[in-house]
Amino acid sequence: MNEMENQEKKSLKQYKNQSHIKESIRNVLSFLVFGGISHGQSAVLSSAVQDILAGTILPTTTLQLAKCVPRVIMTIAYPRFVSLIPPVIRVLLAALATATGILLVVYAGKTQVKLIGVALFSAGFGAAEVALIGLAAYYHPITMAAYQSGNGIFSVSIPLVYIGK
Repeated sequence: MNEMENQEKKSLKQYKNQSHIKESIRNVLSFLVFGGISHGQSAVLSSAVQDILAGTILPTTTLQLAKCVPRVIMTIAYPRFVSLIPPVIRVLLAALATATGILLVVYAGKTQVKLIGVALFSAGFGAAEVALIGLAAYYHPITMAAYQSGNGIFSVSIPLVYIGK
């Protein structure tokens, strides 16, 4: 019994020591920036609805559907096969999809192509969210807090920059 108590005390001490391990500032800032960029761009798309649909008879809900449906599909379906893809490839695919979507929205002339860009961005955003939240499990819990803080900071500040306030 005495030996078991010593082992329990030793493991408790090790647990307490590990819970105070500090995460590197680089990792915390990376999660803060990635969380902020992904949600900030989504907030800009929401703010840019009138600019994207200018001169068309399409209702605003069309853009909202193009923005929300691919994200929901990715957040539901992507976790089913995400473990088959290496983490670096996951993040690169999500970044490529979001970048391509943003470029389509910015440079496309036709509204239909812009809507495809919004949908592609949204799918990449959903994939990035699943990939980054999944990767946060390998780091200290502060990284998840940084990711969520980035979401909040950028979701509020980037639309203000977009509208010029």
